[in-house]
Amino acid sequence: MSNREFTQKIEERYLGQSIHEFLSMGGDIDEYARLVFAREVFGPDVDPRDEELGIETEQDLTAALEQLAGPITIATVDPNERGLITRAGVEIDEVRFDFYSEDRSEWERLADERLQEAGYRRVSAWADTDLGNTATVTRL
Repeated sequence: MSNREFTQKIEERYLGQSIHEFLSMGGDIDEYARLVFAREVFGPDVDPRDEELGIETEQDLTAALEQLAGPITIATVDPNERGLITRAGVEIDEVRFDFYSEDRSEWERLADERLQEAGYRRVSAWADTDLGNTATVTRL
């Protein structure tokens, strides 16, 4: 099955909308997968497993939805004030950067501390882009 077919089938079977729409409306992938496998989304008589899609557990559904959503990124338009956390182009969180440092290494260290306090870990180097300092992050 192609990636496009996989995406379409996951969105149709589990979301009833695109992953972008799901995230735009404040959807939480982990919580949604938990509710699906608790049989609170489709009802107690609907088996949430789907052998064709490789979805046998809550963790399988979480992984599939995260694959569709793509990486989580942070962009710091104002590196001394805040960073916006986005996924699939949708803002999902904000991290306060209430510090100032002219030293790049010190700024990165302090930014990483704030990310960790907010429940994220940076998994790529910081890059200077038109959005400010940007990096890929993951949830802790």
